[in-house]
Order: sequence, then C-alpha cells, then structure tokens
Amino acid sequence: MLVERRPLELQAGVLGLGAAGQERVARQMDGRGFADDAAPGDWVSLHWGWVCERITDLQQRQLERFTRHHLQLASATL
Repeated sequence: MLVERRPLELQAGVLGLGAAGQERVARQMDGRGFADDAAPGDWVSLHWGWVCERITDLQQRQLERFTRHHLQLASATL
C-alpha cells in the first residue's frame, strides 16, 4: 500500500514533521492485516511501516493535535 506521510525530523534541535512524501507500507502479511478495509483516500494510522487501522477524520485531527503537542514537549527537553 502506498501512503502519504510526514516523517519525524530533528532540525536545529527541534523535533517536528518533515515534508509530506509517499512511502510503501505493509498492509497485510500472509493475507492477514489490521486494516483490510482501507481504500484510497482513507486516513490510516501507521507504526513502523505497518498499517494499524483505518481512522475517521476526527481521529486524524486528534492524532495530529496530540502529535504536535508531544513533539513540543519532547523538543523542550532536547
């Protein structure tokens, strides 16, 4: 499966999200996966190159919000 994602980057001592780019990720292994119903245009969560689940627009916004919050917290300790 091909997804668009923004990688984690460290720039000038601050953690943030890099530019969006496409990346091939695993959706199934041996015919089994967690997000078999994902279709082009869907939001999905990823972990180490593996599609974990299809998420709603609300879940995507919350994930982005909390990701940014935790990146700020982590950057404050660098």
